Amino acid sequence: MSYTKMNPEAKKKWIKALTSGKYKQGKDYLCKFDSRGELRYCCLGVLCEEEVEGDWVLEDRAFGRACWRLEVRRGKGVDSNVAMPPIEAERQVGLSEFASSHLASMNDRGVKFKTIARWIEENL
Repeated sequence: MSYTKMNPEAKKKWIKALTSGKYKQGKDYLCKFDSRGELRYCCLGVLCEEEVEGDWVLEDRAFGRACWRLEVRRGKGVDSNVAMPPIEAERQVGLSEFASSHLASMNDRGVKFKTIARWIEENL
C-alpha cells in the first residue's frame, strides 16, 4: 500500500512530538480528559496540537468527560471535529484522509505512539 507523502517539516515535528513523552495517549477522540482529569491525545490530536492552525473548543459530551473539538477556518466557514482532524487540518499538513483513517485505527487499537511514529516515518 502506498500513501501520499505529507509535508516533510510537519512530519518531522509530528514524529518528534509523538516520541517526546510530552503527550499521554488516549483513543476515540483527538483530545479528551480521562477519568483522573488528565488530557489524553490520539496520535492525530498530537498532530493537530503541534502543527494545525485552529482553535480547541471544550465540549462536555464524551461519556460525561470533557473532550476538545478542533475548529479550523475554511474559507468563510469553520471545519470542526472531535474524533478526526477536520479536512482543512489535513490539508494544512498534507495528510490524506486515507492515512488519517489508518492512523486512527492503529491508535484506537492500542498501538503505542513510538510504533505509530515509525510507521509515519516509513510510509508518509
